[in-house]
Amino acid sequence: MSPTGNGKFGAVAWTKDGENCNQVGLVDLATGQKAWGIEFSGAPSEGSTERRFADATDDIPMSLTADKLVLAVESTVMGLNVADGKPAWSQVAKKDRRINALLASPDGVLVAMEEMLSDNSAVAKLDVGTGAAAWTTDTTYGKVQQMFPISVKPAVFVTSYEASPSKLAYEIVTVDDTGKVGPRIPQAGTWGKINFEDNEWGHLDGMPTFNMAVVDGVLYALTESETGNKRGLAAFDLGTGSMKWNKPAPGKAADAFHFTLAGADPAAGVCGVSGDGYSAKVTVGVHCWDKNGSVTTVADLPQPPEGVIGLNMDLRWADGRLVGVATTYGDGPAVTFAAK
Repeated sequence: MSPTGNGKFGAVAWTKDGENCNQVGLVDLATGQKAWGIEFSGAPSEGSTERRFADATDDIPMSLTADKLVLAVESTVMGLNVADGKPAWSQVAKKDRRINALLASPDGVLVAMEEMLSDNSAVAKLDVGTGAAAWTTDTTYGKVQQMFPISVKPAVFVTSYEASPSKLAYEIVTVDDTGKVGPRIPQAGTWGKINFEDNEWGHLDGMPTFNMAVVDGVLYALTESETGNKRGLAAFDLGTGSMKWNKPAPGKAADAFHFTLAGADPAAGVCGVSGDGYSAKVTVGVHCWDKNGSVTTVADLPQPPEGVIGLNMDLRWADGRLVGVATTYGDGPAVTFAAK
C-alpha cells in the first residue's frame, strides 16, 4: 500500500491481488487501525468511478489535507470527506488528458495532466473544498513528459523531459495563474546536483517529494556532490532561480545511504532524515537547518518497529514535531514514531 498522511490519519490504497487497487481509505496513525475504507468491486458499468478504481494500479495520485482526501484515477479527480469517506466533489479533465500527479493543501489542489495523444503536459488549480477550477491552462509544455507538483502556493513543479533517447533530465519551475513558467532551476550545476534518487523513501502527501520543500518563496533541496558520496542542503530563490547557499549535511548524514528532506516550516526551519539501510534495523537521524543554512538540530529517531521496511516510511511535520508513519507491505499495520 502507498502511504500518505496529514498527521492524524494516513491515507492508503490497498491492493489485494498484487495488481489492482481494490480499496482506498484512512488509517488512524495513533492506533494503526483502519478508520474507513471504500471497496471497489463487482461489475460496475463501463466508465463509472468504481470501474476506474478497480482498474487502477496501487500508485494512484493521492493527497490528504485536514478534511479532504483528494485522489485521481485516469481523467477524474475527486475529493472525499476525511470524516466519513463520502464524495464531496469530482471533476473530469478535458478529453485526451490523464491526471498523473496532484497535490492538495488548504490553498488548493494542483493537478498535473498528460496529453495522451501528444505526451505534452498541462496544469490546473482547483478549490480543495468544492473542486471548482481556480484556474486552468491550455498551455502545453513542449516535450515535458511529466510535471510533479511540490508546492501549491506558489505553484512549483518538478518537470521531466527527454534530454536524449535514453536519458531523462529534470528542472524545477514555477507556474503563475496564467500558466506562464517562471525562472527554471536545473537539477545539476557546478555545485553538484539536486538529489532526486531517494524520493521513494519519504513520501509526503502521496506524491514523491523529490527531496524539496518550499517556504516563503525559497526552494530548499537536498544535494549531492558530483561523485554522489556527499550530501548537503541548498536554498534557491524562486523569483530569480539563483542559488542562495549550499551547505554540507552534518556529521554522518553527509555519507548516509538514505537522506530524505522530510519537511519545513517558517518556525522550525528545514529538516532532513538520514538512514543507512532498508531493513527494520536502519539507523535514522533527523537534522534541521535554519533559513541561513545553519544546523539547529541533530537527533536520533527511535528505531522503526520490527518488520517495518524503510522504503515505506512517510515522514512529515505534525504538531510541531517530525513524525514517521511506517507501514509494512500488503495489509500490514501502520505505526508511528516521533522525534521531539
